[in-house]
Amino acid sequence: RQNRITEPLIDLRLFRLPAFTVSMLVNMAVVFFMFSIFLLQAQFFQLVLGLSPLKAALWSALPGVFFTVMSLQAWRVTNRLGPIPTVITGLMINAVGAAAIGLAAWYQSLAGMLIANVVLGLGFIPAILTTTGLIIGSAPPERGGVASAMSETCAEFGGALGVGLLGSLATVIYRFAMQPVDLSALPPSAAFDTGQTLAGAVDAARELGVSDAPWLAAARDAYCASFAACALVAVFALLALSFSANRVYRREPPRPVEGH
Repeated sequence: RQNRITEPLIDLRLFRLPAFTVSMLVNMAVVFFMFSIFLLQAQFFQLVLGLSPLKAALWSALPGVFFTVMSLQAWRVTNRLGPIPTVITGLMINAVGAAAIGLAAWYQSLAGMLIANVVLGLGFIPAILTTTGLIIGSAPPERGGVASAMSETCAEFGGALGVGLLGSLATVIYRFAMQPVDLSALPPSAAFDTGQTLAGAVDAARELGVSDAPWLAAARDAYCASFAACALVAVFALLALSFSANRVYRREPPRPVEGH
């Protein structure tokens, strides 16, 4: 129907433009991985490091301050490097940040996680802001409003998709990692919950009044392994996307947009 009406809400014809399509994919991909990493990180703070929800929120807010400052200064990066190098470099820095996130999760380090968030912000903010401009710049001027709306919708869709897919992947890896762990000493319901999620393991430990049981440590290790594996997926995907995007942009440079 969108292909037939005169003024479509989603102009599918724009996807025939390679620069538009790759800009949308970059925009969606960086949000895809950021949202999923933030979800896993929130659980990491509380369930692995044992922080209260308030303390976890405060530690999470620190990178948010940096993200805010970076958002106000990202235009300097784009003006200095140019839009295409900014996006490609941003994707590569994002990949480095994702690798740092994986290492911090594997070694269960709060400081490492905070530093990795700063690296992520250095790549994420310029890339997401610049690709928004490139999406609009790739479209014909009269379709700028539709392109802008599609960009925002695509980013929101990417975030939801990231939480769903990478969250599911992390759960699957956790359950596989917990299969060799001996849970025979636990009540059946507690053993089942422990094998399903780290939250179930932490709740079971709380109900049983234990805090240093070997199976609880194994559950935390399994969660950290699943977190690190998702970060590794992000590393390879972002590097592959940076290579593909660079080829498309060089072949068909998008039209620059004022203010971006």
